[in-house]
Amino acid sequence: MAKGRGTTFTTVRGDGNLAITKWQDNKPVYLLSSCYAAEKTDTFRRWSKLHKTYLTVTRPEVIKEYNLSMGGVDLADRMLSDCPSRARTKKWTIRFILHMLDIAVTNSWFVYRIECMVKGIACKRIMQLQEFKMSLGHYFVKPMTCQVIAQNQTLKEYWNLNIKEERCLLFPYHQT
Repeated sequence: MAKGRGTTFTTVRGDGNLAITKWQDNKPVYLLSSCYAAEKTDTFRRWSKLHKTYLTVTRPEVIKEYNLSMGGVDLADRMLSDCPSRARTKKWTIRFILHMLDIAVTNSWFVYRIECMVKGIACKRIMQLQEFKMSLGHYFVKPMTCQVIAQNQTLKEYWNLNIKEERCLLFPYHQT
């Protein structure tokens, strides 16, 4: 079998309920599907670092559907592997806490990107994940000044919250 980019190899289980597809991109991609096999393919453009140009590559339908429905977990895993912040420690507790912090920072970067896109900020001006992590680190390291709450000031006034307190909709007046 040729090992070129866009090559597809599919094996279907005897009863026809499962198909495993191997698709060659930069690295081999394996997907197990109960819906799609390699019958349908389409072409799309992929950037080639070697040729420094776009190449037209064929891909099976299972890859196309996966890319269309890729959710937050897949994106977060990809971003964590692209820009990890690893500490050299053997303590599993420290590694776990740092991994959870890394997930929180990555999720906040996703929210930041969405907010920038909603506000219409140009893509070139939106920070990349590594730049976002650096600016977040600088923010938490710099000395902070804190404002003291006046004794006659409530927390609502301090935070400037204009919240109208109403009865909970789940429990109407006559039930409580």
